[in-house]
Amino acid sequence: MSETVVHIITGLGAGGAERMLSRLVTFDFEEPKPRQVVVSLGDEGVFGSMLRDAGVELHCLNLKLLTAPVALWRLCRLLISIRPDSVVTWLYHADLMGTIACWLTGVENLYWNIRCSNIEFSNYSPFTRWTVQLLSRLSGYPAGVLYNSKVGKAVHAEIGYHPKRWCYVPNGFDLDEWYPDEGDRDAVRSEWGVTDENFVIGMVARVDPQKDYPTFLAAVEAIVRKYGHVRIVLIGKGTEQVVQTEGVKHVTFCLGQRRDVTYLMRGLDLIVLSSAYGEGFPNVLGEAMATGVPCVTTNVGDAAEVVGDTGRVAPVSNPGKLAGEIEQMIVMGHGDRQDLRSRARRRIRDFYSMPGKAVSYRQIWSGLVRSDD
Repeated sequence: MSETVVHIITGLGAGGAERMLSRLVTFDFEEPKPRQVVVSLGDEGVFGSMLRDAGVELHCLNLKLLTAPVALWRLCRLLISIRPDSVVTWLYHADLMGTIACWLTGVENLYWNIRCSNIEFSNYSPFTRWTVQLLSRLSGYPAGVLYNSKVGKAVHAEIGYHPKRWCYVPNGFDLDEWYPDEGDRDAVRSEWGVTDENFVIGMVARVDPQKDYPTFLAAVEAIVRKYGHVRIVLIGKGTEQVVQTEGVKHVTFCLGQRRDVTYLMRGLDLIVLSSAYGEGFPNVLGEAMATGVPCVTTNVGDAAEVVGDTGRVAPVSNPGKLAGEIEQMIVMGHGDRQDLRSRARRRIRDFYSMPGKAVSYRQIWSGLVRSDD
């Protein structure tokens, strides 16, 4: 008989946790397939319709601060009705709400899922800081705490997390979804009006203090001054409103939030992640590498370990150093760049493929894996 797993997540917006959850619940497990139910404390967000189209059972509680008791009551009723074998919570607020609901309904096999590292709480609501402080005290309650980055585990242990067991599951990527395609590359570059002579640098991230767009823009402005064939593509919620300097405005495409990132990624020559803090395992690095797009990243979370020797790493909040690493990619010869593209995709296949990570999740919620310590 297959097991039933309820995933509770804060929302289904365009974030890394949401994307990883979507991959997991739509993964084609071996028989007997688990029944996986998704509960969003918010609305359907970006991924809701895709999950429903894929046949995933989805419940949205549309939680607001003043309606929290009602949402908690609805969550408890869902758990009583579904009677899950396991509950996995994704992101801080879901950890808290899921813990209360499991305690009230007697669900014992609860797992939290840490997706970040060092959050700069001053940039967010005080409620988030209070939630994390409370969770650190409650962290001995769940059956285990999953984490997708080693830095994320270290940061949370330092602030007081003391789970019964830690379980490491880095992000996984479907190489049948993220892959290079020369036809798509030509098509998307044609849409942007760029040729093979141009070098296209992409940033795929919502506009948020964590992503540090000012550092990225300062770095690429220095690059554009030196290399006239460089073009910039910004993809993510809020990028339409990014304030650009005159030095980069004429070579930058701001595409906003898009659902066809797999297609757009194939037109890029380089992905840059300029985050200043908070990253655990940045999804965009794995997605780019699987597509054969090399990466330059700041040294946040496990980013340096993810790219390994297939990318370059700069210190955070240092536009000069970031520009220097980007330049190393631009001046690289064609043969070396092709080799880097191949090695990047191979690294994802060897260490971060989705089938292996899906099996890890199943073994954990089925109680087949003990602590990784």
